[in-house]
Amino acid sequence: LGTSGFQSLSTLAGINGSIPIMDKLSTNLMVVGLYSPYTFYYEGMWYKTNVIVVPFVGFDYGATKTFKFNLSFTGVYEVKNNVLNYQAFVGGKFLF
Repeated sequence: LGTSGFQSLSTLAGINGSIPIMDKLSTNLMVVGLYSPYTFYYEGMWYKTNVIVVPFVGFDYGATKTFKFNLSFTGVYEVKNNVLNYQAFVGGKFLF
């Protein structure tokens, strides 16, 4: 890809919470903010803003007492610029 690496100076802050919706359905919410006044990415791509926001929402459906199905959505937004990434996940959680 290139000869240079990733270099950054940054600060993270965020909130996280879980909200029950119904008996077997709950949601997890999270928002993380990243302040990065110095970001050098591979061959010289500088971010045009200093603030990046990462929202996350996940839904858990409890199929049994030890297993939950999960559907999650997340993304990365560069404030005052554009969406850098977005993803959807489907999976399961085993509870021990």
